[in-house]
Formats: sequence, C-alpha cells, structure tokens
Amino acid sequence: MTDQWITRKTLLLRTLNPDDESAWEEFVDYYGRFIYHIILKMGISSSTSDDVAQQIVIKLWKKINTYDSSKGSFRPWLSTVIRNSVNEHYRKENRRKENAFFEGEENQISVENDIDQMIQNEWENHLTEEAIKHVKEVFSGKAVEAFLMGLDGFSNADIAEKLDIALPSVKVLKARVKSCFISEMRKLTRNMERR
Repeated sequence: MTDQWITRKTLLLRTLNPDDESAWEEFVDYYGRFIYHIILKMGISSSTSDDVAQQIVIKLWKKINTYDSSKGSFRPWLSTVIRNSVNEHYRKENRRKENAFFEGEENQISVENDIDQMIQNEWENHLTEEAIKHVKEVFSGKAVEAFLMGLDGFSNADIAEKLDIALPSVKVLKARVKSCFISEMRKLTRNMERR
C-alpha cells in the first residue's frame, strides 16, 4: 500500500486534531473541488461560490469531531453538511429578498431528493477524476489517450488511426489502463466511502 493510501485512510482521523494544519490542507485540497462543484450545481452564483465553499470548510472544521463512522460512511455525512450549508445560505439570502426558497414542505422533500442524487452523481464524477489522475501518473500519454478515447465512444480502429499505433496495441493499452482504472476506483470507493 502506498503512502498516499495510508494518508487517505488516516486523513479523517488526522483532521480531528485542530492543530494539524497539514491534515486540513490535504482535506481541502482533496474535497475542495467536490464541494465547489456541488454548490455551483445547487445554483450558488459564481460570485458568492468561493465564500460559500469557505463557509462549508469552516463548518466541516468545526463539526468533523461529530462525524461517527459507525452511523455511516463519510460521503453522506459530508453531503448533508454541504446541503444544509447551501440551504442556510439561500435562507439568509431570501430573508434579505423577502422570498421563500421552498414553497412548501412537499417541495422541500423533492428538492432534497434531487440534491441527494446530484451530490451522488458529483461524488461519482469526483472519484472518476481522481482515478483518471492516478492512471495518468502510471501510464504514458498514448495509453491513457487510447483509454479515454474508448470511453468517448471511438472505435479501436479510429483510435489506432488517430494515435498512429497498431490496432492490437490499442486493445492491449486499453485493457491495461482499464484494469488500473477499475482497481483505482475500487480503492477510492473502499477508502473514501468506508464506514
């Protein structure tokens, strides 16, 4: 197991120590993009998104010691903090505008379900991006390009032509990268969503 995975597994434990600045820097580096994407998809304007993201990180810093892994994995807990923070932002904003964000309780449940699905989709995208980042560190450019082109729907023949490599090489490269990608996704899922 690499040092990266040892660090990832212990990152949440390290963040419990408010004096461990490096743990928080690593935490923000890893989860910051995820948080930012979620709040933009939840309709936070780009002009206030940095402030809202910063408020969420501060809230996480204050509440991380309340996370209980026996009650569930970290990602749903993180999602709840993000959702509640964004809802709080809208309530404050709407008080200023004297509008209601939610028209009724039934609408709130529907919106929360939509938000939960959006957060799940964004989390899967985040894990995929992290796995692809790892694959790019392991494999050369053409191997990764062949794999990504395959994901984009290009045929093996088109990939061979565009990358100027033999057709059998395309199949081998894609298979190797795919195997590494799947393995990395499993590691990420196991280490980032475990209870």
